[in-house]
Amino acid sequence: MVKSRILWPLLAMAVAMALLATGCGGGGGGETSPAESEPQATISPETLDLSRSIQLAAAQSAEATSMRGDMAVGLHNVPELDTLEMRWEMEWNINGDTVVSIDLSDLPGSGGDLVMETRDVDGIYYVPSWAMEGMYRATSPWVSFTNEEFEEWTGADLGPLEQMESNAAGMFNFLDGLTDVEYVGRETIDDMATSHYRGTQSVAELLESSIVGTQEEKDAAVDSLMSLVGDVGGLDIGAMRFDYEVWIDSEDYVRRLNLYVDDLTSMFSDEARDELDDAAWKILSEATMSMESTYYDYGAAIEIEAPPASEVTPFSELESRFLSTDEALERLGVDDVDSL
Repeated sequence: MVKSRILWPLLAMAVAMALLATGCGGGGGGETSPAESEPQATISPETLDLSRSIQLAAAQSAEATSMRGDMAVGLHNVPELDTLEMRWEMEWNINGDTVVSIDLSDLPGSGGDLVMETRDVDGIYYVPSWAMEGMYRATSPWVSFTNEEFEEWTGADLGPLEQMESNAAGMFNFLDGLTDVEYVGRETIDDMATSHYRGTQSVAELLESSIVGTQEEKDAAVDSLMSLVGDVGGLDIGAMRFDYEVWIDSEDYVRRLNLYVDDLTSMFSDEARDELDDAAWKILSEATMSMESTYYDYGAAIEIEAPPASEVTPFSELESRFLSTDEALERLGVDDVDSL
């Protein structure tokens, strides 16, 4: 079986890729959107700078009060698994509420049928209680928590997700940073005529181009992204290079966005490389990653509701399955950890 120390970092990278594409780590607040400074017009690749074309389409898409999207994030060429895929279905509405359904059925140990739905309504996050089963006891189907509670619990910050989920704009923040752009041609997607663009870029270059602010603020964007995927053993997300493709329709809406990573080894430091044996490094060298997404129903009336209160346990009321440090020390009859 594929070593867990390799598989789970790969999965974390896939999640990081999805979060990057959904705005976590992009858009350093306060900058002026192209939509605020220029009138919207159908993009003409022959007359506009190609990078600017994508920026204008991102701004137009971000103005939508609501939208839906589908995403498939895949790991490929993984020994014994071949392709491992996570599928996401997403909705945003005018109030900034969201619902995300993630099909995790491909994950080892899932039993082949595992779907996780999360909701964000009025700034309160809702997750299925089984997702916390290993740490907390909950008798209701759902658990709710705020960003502050999540940060206190895990040390990670949901701020980037809040920024993404405030409206559809967060989905397209990172497109502002695409600079290596090539116009491919006209293509039809779901009976819509679109302009197809592609290019290659690193995450570091992307953040450098898309975030307005100091280098410390740019570094903080990477740290914020990494806090959501955790410690994956020397992963340098900024070094990740990806190929991208963007399709924009005649009304300047982003209709399809694909990202591909063919070299996962570039994200590991020399120190992390030294900790891996040749077999593990071979897995990383051969595996690839992809994210393919489509967006539709721009401006549609979308209602998103919180689960019934009777089915929700607030995070503050959960019963931990573990003793606190103070409780453990008390049972052991010592005053502090150093006394053990």
